[in-house]
Amino acid sequence: MTHRGSDNNPLRNVTMTGRLLVVGTVFLIGVGITFVLLAFAQSNELPPGRYPVVILVLPVVLGGGAVFLVGRWIMRVTEIPFWRE
Repeated sequence: MTHRGSDNNPLRNVTMTGRLLVVGTVFLIGVGITFVLLAFAQSNELPPGRYPVVILVLPVVLGGGAVFLVGRWIMRVTEIPFWRE
């Protein structure tokens, strides 16, 4: 049985600004993956065959990780807290 004050929230120790950064990064990665997969499906330049999805998705995920790290660095430089105390 869970109640309203339960500790099931994985972002419970993150400030609102930190949550915005995490959710924005996940959204950006989702949009990027969708764009890459749609662009791949519309591409007529690739020879027919099977392509691993990881090759298409990995650059987007790494780019999203870089965006998160830059955002986290900006928060640290401007002294905006990421973790709740």
